[in-house]
Amino acid sequence: RRVDAHREWVIRSYVLTFTFVICRLAMRVPALAELGPETATAVVWLTWVLPLFATEIALQWSRGSSRAPLPGAGATPAAR
Repeated sequence: RRVDAHREWVIRSYVLTFTFVICRLAMRVPALAELGPETATAVVWLTWVLPLFATEIALQWSRGSSRAPLPGAGATPAAR
């Protein structure tokens, strides 16, 4: 019954699955293919890290705007 949590994990899974497509397209760029194996390794890492990082920021941002403040978050230490 945790539909929102499931939706977030499906989005993350889709982003990681689509990474294979992005990586395949990036490796077809002649300039990247000629630079060597170190560049290819960096491209592979970047094609999944950057989209996942951007997705996580978007998910956390949207979750933060809809989440109620924690109890006592606005209270000062003296008021507790």
